[in-house]
Order: sequence, then structure tokens, then C-alpha cells
Amino acid sequence: MHIDLKPENTLFVRGRLSGVVDFDNPYTGPLILDLANTLMWFCSSKGVFDVARARTICRAFVSKRIPTPAEKAALFDAYHYAVLSHVLMDIYLEYSKDYPSIRIPESYMLWGVDNLLSAEQRFPLTR
Repeated sequence: MHIDLKPENTLFVRGRLSGVVDFDNPYTGPLILDLANTLMWFCSSKGVFDVARARTICRAFVSKRIPTPAEKAALFDAYHYAVLSHVLMDIYLEYSKDYPSIRIPESYMLWGVDNLLSAEQRFPLTR
């Protein structure tokens, strides 16, 4: 899975996805987590989760690969995991003595809290 599908890593031509870049962190894992991360990046704006955009992304995903019942059931939790793991990892990298060469700008960390975490806290969908 790419695990980092966000606007900076996607190319669009006339509103259609034409390419994906930045494969420096691919993982083997559940594809539903990749979908959850994509929803996090594309559907969180100014602390609000965009349900209409999420439906568009999910329809596109399903048109290429139908999720299993277990994956469908896991999407809700995978989205929450994606947000929390991203925000907490940024904080960890900024303040950890284990990785002194990696520093996350404070403005980016605050953006993650203000945008991603706020949208996650007000996530309008339920299981």
C-alpha cells in the first residue's frame, strides 16, 4: 500500500487522477488502511470532514477493488487510527531523542491537530 496518498502525492488532469508519486514509504498491509489514510488527507479541511468527497473516493476505490465484509467493518476504526497515528507520530518525531535529525515544524504539527484531529473528533459517520 502507498499509505501516503494525499494531494501533494497525486497528479490530476481535468479533475481525474492521472498519477501517483512518492513511493518512498510503501508498506505491505491492509488496503483498507490505505483507503482510510486517503480519506484522512483528502476529506479533512479546516477541521471538518467532507462526507461528499469521502463518498466519491470510496466509489472510486470500490470500482477497482471491492472490499471484503471485514474490510468494510474495519474502515471506521482504520480512519480513526490513521488520524491518531499521524498526529502522534509527528509529535513523537519532534520531541524524541531517538531521532535527533528529524524535526517536524511546529506549524505542521499544529495543522495536524487543528485540521486532522478536529475533523476526526467531529467525524459525522458512525459504524
